[in-house]
Amino acid sequence: EQEEQLALLEQEKQQSEAEKKQLDEQIESEKLVLQEQEEQLALLEQEKQQSEAEKKQLDEQIESEKLALLEQEQDRLEQEKQRRIEQEEQRRIQETERLREEQETERLREELEAERLRKEQEAERLRKEQEAEQLRKEQEQLRKKQEQERLAAERLQRELEEKARKARLEEQQRQAALAEKLRRQDEALKKQQEIERKQRLERRAQSEFSKYLPEIKAKVTNSWNPLGDRKSRQAILDVEIDPLGEVQSVEIYRSSGSIPFDRSVTNAIRKASPLPIPKDREIFEIIKKFRFRFTEPSG
Repeated sequence: EQEEQLALLEQEKQQSEAEKKQLDEQIESEKLVLQEQEEQLALLEQEKQQSEAEKKQLDEQIESEKLALLEQEQDRLEQEKQRRIEQEEQRRIQETERLREEQETERLREELEAERLRKEQEAERLRKEQEAEQLRKEQEQLRKKQEQERLAAERLQRELEEKARKARLEEQQRQAALAEKLRRQDEALKKQQEIERKQRLERRAQSEFSKYLPEIKAKVTNSWNPLGDRKSRQAILDVEIDPLGEVQSVEIYRSSGSIPFDRSVTNAIRKASPLPIPKDREIFEIIKKFRFRFTEPSG
């Protein structure tokens, strides 16, 4: 009977050792799987960093090309401006020359006309002798005086018209510059006011949302199913909600390192829906996507 008991104990011992060996092999296999996953994550992180470096290099190259194109465009505009200035100066010179030629032609015509009148008056003087001579002289003096007055009046009229034209042009330019300045000042003021309004709203939203955060954490904690190992873990998640607090999406922002724990926190957030949130519509637009940190309760 004692030998049978010893044999039975030996058999149970061998069975326990076999189960222990099988369990050790299973644990070793899971360690290998975890090691492979960590190597894959490290490889993915390396590829991500390389991709970001290539993107940064490409962005710098694009920015350099943009600057080069901008400089070329500025040079072209400067050349175009200089060309237009030269064309305008050439046109002004040609116009001045044309006016001078017209004035010279008019002067010659007037001189010829005066010479013709002088000859006619001379013939009349000879015909009427002294009376005709005296009358011619008076008429000649009157004509010269009238001509001088006419030329002076025309010159004064042209000067007044030119001054008025320049004054109108300067006033138009001044009014346009003033209007543009006022428009820019008003636009800058509106932009600054909008920035300040958004900053105030964001601060108010963060302050208001912080009042609801403890209640959200408590509700998620109550909805969370603890894992059996009771380790101190933490996961950070991005949560999106609708205006009623209903959870629309949950994504892992920073994993705890434990897939089961991450999944349990995600499920707890969805289970806690709807979450308590402020009713203000503007505040909701700011906090409708928020980052939630969940730390495994101790004890």
